[in-house]
Amino acid sequence: MRDSIENKTPSWLKGVAANLNWAVKLREIDHRAPVHSTVDERFALAEVEQPEGRGPYRPLALGGHDKFNSYYTDAPAKAVR
Repeated sequence: MRDSIENKTPSWLKGVAANLNWAVKLREIDHRAPVHSTVDERFALAEVEQPEGRGPYRPLALGGHDKFNSYYTDAPAKAVR
């Protein structure tokens, strides 16, 4: 979807809007917070569809959660932001 928006946005507007982004802030989630059962299912899958393509479901915000921290032993750089 990002490609469609970028292709339809005039180049002068891209320059004006380039500095209007919000700062990225990682959500703080309690390490014992209850999560929906579908979150468990997504972690168990080898790959899920993501904005950047396909890969393991590893949201950075859940890296410290008691239930999911074992999934982050490989490469945290692959985590979803």
